[in-house]
Amino acid sequence: MAEFKIFTMQQEPLQIVPGLPADFKGNLLPASKALSTSGKFGKMVFQHFGGEGFDIWFSSYRINERIKFFGGADDPVLELHCHYTNTFDTGWEGLGERPMHHRQYQLSFVPFIETKGEFAPGKQYDTFDIHFYRPILEPYVSFCPRLGKFLENVDRGKPASMLDIVTFLTPGMEQAINEILSYNMYDELAGAFFKRRVEDLLVHMIYRLASLDKAPQFDQVELTKAQQVKKIIESDFKIYDSVEILARKVNTTEQKLQLSFKHCYGMTVGKFSKDERMKNAQRILMDTNETLLSVAISVGYNDPGNFSTAFKNHFGYSPGHVQKRMKKK
Repeated sequence: MAEFKIFTMQQEPLQIVPGLPADFKGNLLPASKALSTSGKFGKMVFQHFGGEGFDIWFSSYRINERIKFFGGADDPVLELHCHYTNTFDTGWEGLGERPMHHRQYQLSFVPFIETKGEFAPGKQYDTFDIHFYRPILEPYVSFCPRLGKFLENVDRGKPASMLDIVTFLTPGMEQAINEILSYNMYDELAGAFFKRRVEDLLVHMIYRLASLDKAPQFDQVELTKAQQVKKIIESDFKIYDSVEILARKVNTTEQKLQLSFKHCYGMTVGKFSKDERMKNAQRILMDTNETLLSVAISVGYNDPGNFSTAFKNHFGYSPGHVQKRMKKK
């Protein structure tokens, strides 16, 4: 890829340097090379791994002051873009500006990069992106007609987004991403491992999109209620509402809520709630020195023992393992 440059909205260039900042805390992309920039606004970190038929970028933004920025490069990009942590506004030349929500994804193409972003202070933001070379996508066209139409725009060099509705990572897609981010074997084997996880992610994505195309139309009112429930869950993880209570809060039935929620997010309300609590707990363990009891309470568990069991069942390792790992860094 050609050199990527970043500027503030006041046309001030941000100097990009190789390596991770010494005080950086957050997810690491294994076997990758890092670039970063920093200033009064905070810091931005870009981790990159070049694979066979794809490039993975994991970008982290730790923002102290509200900032708008834009960046650009001359190369075309065919990209699966996911807002991995938190919601912020983003825009691409030719595709328009829009908010991208937590765990929302989009497959887009632009003939050159000209992107904008805006961040509120006091939060961490992460994006997980895969830049594809066209041949890796071609085997899936026969399963997903909308992918074929999208690639026709790519061939014409026309800016395009494949998804016309807000679509979120499925559990299978999340698992593939999490396995990439938690890889801990030899760097020399990372390319082979990542390629298989990228292919896993593509299979889950294509299956999800084909299912959406075949699914019956849902009442927009019910879809809006599902989105409201998602916001309720994410607004305060200390509160652990049952599906029955959540359905009452948005004035619908449990059955309608479960059906519309699964249509929107690819999983039941209960699974989404538990998954998000565990991921939030993992972030707290990685970014702070809070006690196990404090972390447990912050995600709706009054008993640290029950929390530890749930955490280990979810990730395959204990909260203590994460704390020890972070202390070694």
